[in-house]
Amino acid sequence: MINEMPIGAWAVVQFNDEPLSKEVYVSFGEYDEVNNVDSYGVDDNSIYYYFENVKELVEWDASVNEFAVLGYEFVFETMWTVKAGQ
Repeated sequence: MINEMPIGAWAVVQFNDEPLSKEVYVSFGEYDEVNNVDSYGVDDNSIYYYFENVKELVEWDASVNEFAVLGYEFVFETMWTVKAGQ
């Protein structure tokens, strides 16, 4: 069994002042300014938000942030490689 940590998540988010939600990709990596990617190689243009870690996403509090996280599905490096290669 492979024990992988998630590199990000597909999340459904909603701004606190808007009625519509949208699905976005959020990263748990760090932004690489030189290459315009996160530390896992995901293009910054595909990333909605950078979370420091899984715990920050799970404990996200919409009352002190500008958007709510309504749901999410973790993405692992092997999953991203398969999806990006389609």
